[in-house]
Amino acid sequence: MNLGRKSVCAGALAVLVGASTFAFAGDRMSPEQFANLRMRVETGTALAAIAEHEKDGEMMLVAAKLLSTVGPVELRGKKKADGKPEHYDIKKMVEAAKSMGAKPDEKAAKLEMSPKAGMVASYCALGAWIQTCDYQGYCRWEYQC
Repeated sequence: MNLGRKSVCAGALAVLVGASTFAFAGDRMSPEQFANLRMRVETGTALAAIAEHEKDGEMMLVAAKLLSTVGPVELRGKKKADGKPEHYDIKKMVEAAKSMGAKPDEKAAKLEMSPKAGMVASYCALGAWIQTCDYQGYCRWEYQC
């Protein structure tokens, strides 16, 4: 191969590698975006627990709206029959809010959880938010693939 062809091939390879790197880097989530998702999980799960305890339908709707934007969130301590963890079900949360007296608008009535909502596929295609606690009782939400 002569020098001209080598430089053209090297240039094309550089463009392809650079383009794929830029596409992948553009799909990545910034630390601020990830922190925003974690805050939505923390707030949404806390509001859901309070709403359930106080039978507050409006608060349950707010929790459902927050959790519908972050992807699957594990219900701590709940397992399905097959042993897999159970996740918050947004449709059930909206139904619970209705049973508590809330009157969701049309948009809230159609809320549902998208498996990738809030998560970028290049970070982790399939995963869920789980709560982990250390031996001192400090707990935090983490997204695990």
